[in-house]
Amino acid sequence: MLIGVSTHIHVYKPLGRNLLSGIKKAGFETVELYANHPHWPGYADAASRREIAETCLDLDLPVNSVHSPFFRSLDEARAGRWLSVTAKDNGLRSESVERIVESAAVAEFVPVQSVVVHLGAPGETEDNGTFDRLFYSVEEITAATRDLGVAVALENITNEISRGDRIAAFLQESGLGESGRVGCCYDCGHAAIYGVTVEEFEQMAPWLLTTHIHDTTGGRDNHLMPFDGEIDWEALAGAFASGAYDGALIIESKDDSGSPRTLKQSASAAARLRGKILEARQGGEG
Repeated sequence: MLIGVSTHIHVYKPLGRNLLSGIKKAGFETVELYANHPHWPGYADAASRREIAETCLDLDLPVNSVHSPFFRSLDEARAGRWLSVTAKDNGLRSESVERIVESAAVAEFVPVQSVVVHLGAPGETEDNGTFDRLFYSVEEITAATRDLGVAVALENITNEISRGDRIAAFLQESGLGESGRVGCCYDCGHAAIYGVTVEEFEQMAPWLLTTHIHDTTGGRDNHLMPFDGEIDWEALAGAFASGAYDGALIIESKDDSGSPRTLKQSASAAARLRGKILEARQGGEG
């Protein structure tokens, strides 16, 4: 069980050698690349993807995942305009798929286990065609990335269509979960906002490909450091321990300062959570 961090932690700093080197020095064992403006504007450019990939290889920093784009620009995101693989507007849905595929293409230069995809947009509601549109989108993504060895991980975010039970239902009913190329990314902070931290983990566990680990307070998506908020980490560690997941624990807290100290604190928090999971797992075996 590797400890890792999403480069989202320093989201307003450019993705490059300085940040990746800092992540390695902090003690992280793997990384998630966050593909959104202004952090990594070059994700759609092959030369930029190659540069980031070669930097990770040079630093001996494996790429666990790529967090695919879910907005065109920061201004649009702040205005509530999102990319969505379940959008009713087919042009917007197609654009969302295209940008996801572009970000996943970093796997041409470095091994990547999964591309994380938001299931819909924040606040999006479900209708009779939601899962049909999602099915078409995922089929297009997997077809375009077939030769890259990248799985698609659907993330639980803050909307009604991406709750753990709905993701599980989609993977079961569509049959896509049987392929091994489509699964989910469990975000404990998003689950905690709805008060279902452990429940959503258990619902998503059979298809779990990767994770986002961060804390929250007051029902807000504030991406705090683990153990700094309201999540019951003992209970969550017990849930992890009772399951078979042995993939990465990816910290997705956020710090606007870009300080190396925050990276070290995050690595320590990730190691602490891993220790709790392993201890609980050993206790269960006893």
